[in-house]
Amino acid sequence: MKFLSSLLQKCCFIRRFDPRLCLCNLHLYHHNRFKIRKSYLESRNDSKRCKNGETDSVKLLLIGLDNAGKTTLALHLRKESTNQVIPTIGFTRYELNTLDSDYGDVEDHQDRFEKIILYDVGGGSKIRGIWKNYYALVHGFIFVVDSIDLERFNEIKELLLEMVSIPNVIGKSILMSV
Repeated sequence: MKFLSSLLQKCCFIRRFDPRLCLCNLHLYHHNRFKIRKSYLESRNDSKRCKNGETDSVKLLLIGLDNAGKTTLALHLRKESTNQVIPTIGFTRYELNTLDSDYGDVEDHQDRFEKIILYDVGGGSKIRGIWKNYYALVHGFIFVVDSIDLERFNEIKELLLEMVSIPNVIGKSILMSV
């Protein structure tokens, strides 16, 4: 946790954004409940900054190093089997219908997006070059970190610092899933 705290402080110093804003529009409830507040994104004009923006959905990019658990997280959120996950080559698109009863209370629906679109991209060093093709297409990011793989924390730190300096990323929310 100390690593993430210091990394967020460095990111904030470089780009002068508030780390509290990084997480406040993406609420993770328990281990499988996603809730994204439409009003918050609209108030920050994130939906207008995302190319091909649909008002009834939000697009998120799942990124992280290879074997971090990006595909496993996406499959888990879709309530699909995670027994035989293979490395992602390229990308996979997943849709989550947030109006399902599993994603919150019925009276809450008017304040939420109807669906969440997740772009799961490969994390291998040879494929990371495609990440930048998605930065302008999404409203935010879920950066998945394997907390057991301590030897790769410097690589994660370098990737995050590089990522937050890219114009299509600046100002967008990044949720760290550790």
